[in-house]
Amino acid sequence: MSGSSPIKTRAMMYEQQLSHLPASVDDMYGKIAALSPKRYAGIVHDCDQTDAGRPAAAHLHVMMEFANPRSVRSIAKALGDKPERIEAWKAGVENGFSYLCHKTDGARSKHQYDPGLVRANFDYPALLASIESRVTRARSHSNIKILLDDLLEGRIDKEALVSQLSGSEYARAKRQVEDVYARRLQVQAVEWRAKMVEEGRRVQTVWIFGPAGTGKSTLAEQYARRKGGRCFVSGSTRDIFQGYAGEHSVILDELRPKSIPYADLLRLTDPFAIGHEVMAPSRYSDKPVAADLIVITSPYSPYEFFYEQGNNADTDGFDQLERRLAAVIEMQQREICLCQYAGNGWYLPMPDYTRPNPYSRFARGDDSSADPTKVYESVLGTSADSPD
Repeated sequence: MSGSSPIKTRAMMYEQQLSHLPASVDDMYGKIAALSPKRYAGIVHDCDQTDAGRPAAAHLHVMMEFANPRSVRSIAKALGDKPERIEAWKAGVENGFSYLCHKTDGARSKHQYDPGLVRANFDYPALLASIESRVTRARSHSNIKILLDDLLEGRIDKEALVSQLSGSEYARAKRQVEDVYARRLQVQAVEWRAKMVEEGRRVQTVWIFGPAGTGKSTLAEQYARRKGGRCFVSGSTRDIFQGYAGEHSVILDELRPKSIPYADLLRLTDPFAIGHEVMAPSRYSDKPVAADLIVITSPYSPYEFFYEQGNNADTDGFDQLERRLAAVIEMQQREICLCQYAGNGWYLPMPDYTRPNPYSRFARGDDSSADPTKVYESVLGTSADSPD
């Protein structure tokens, strides 16, 4: 070991081969205890190897922590050994205690000693477990930071990041993940908008309305698939953009007046929105939208949707939404109609633009396999299974 660093220190490590100890191992521990250190812990290393791979001579390590700085020379004199056998431990007292069992980063390739072999004036195994726990958390934090950087730079996607975290790690980092992911989407949206502006593209919005069972969602998804690329279909009515990941086709499925503020709907459907940033409202953080196709399915016509929201026509009037819609399609059980706004809240079918509806329950024969009588018998059990 190297000798004398600072003249005085609170943390120092004594090391000496057993064959050169000035007293027995037990007597050495007695001498150390007489020095009244705040904490001390020692172990005999008898499984170490030299750089050449041969067994190293057995030697004693004792880590000492004092309440006040002590002279290395005076401690060595009290132990009956040379000052060169004591090292002022610059790496920190807990690092010194960890080194006794080779639990430091620089010593993990060496033989790992059992903490139960350590003699100490305190609960050494508990301290080592606490240190290891803190080190693990620090490594976890560092690992998460690297993953977050990779997510921002696009080297990894959100799903891959989450798959590398434990449940507790994800719980702690969830907000960070969402914030960084939102920033990544923002970067992607900026790049995409620049390309769309260069190509002279605009946002196209199609509104499909009609009662349940007419196949609105099926038609919307079919149209989006023909466009190509990934398509986002909205989910929860409380957070319709939950799960949005920058898809260029968006289906706002079964949209209700309470699902989205009218002002946000106008921003999303603005044909010229490609030229500037549009943020979709979302629970954790608003998300930049990078879509040039928006298909809305709803039981409400555009005017009914506007009316149910109770909007003030003097501020955000219905005409603003009407101008944004490239096509309004009504679906009934038998027919699909292209509609035109006729004023006073009415949408009327356009001549020559009505076709049979192949997507409705009527067209599909409504061949539901859920026969209520069979379900009833299944729930209660067959008569043969009934008690006498």
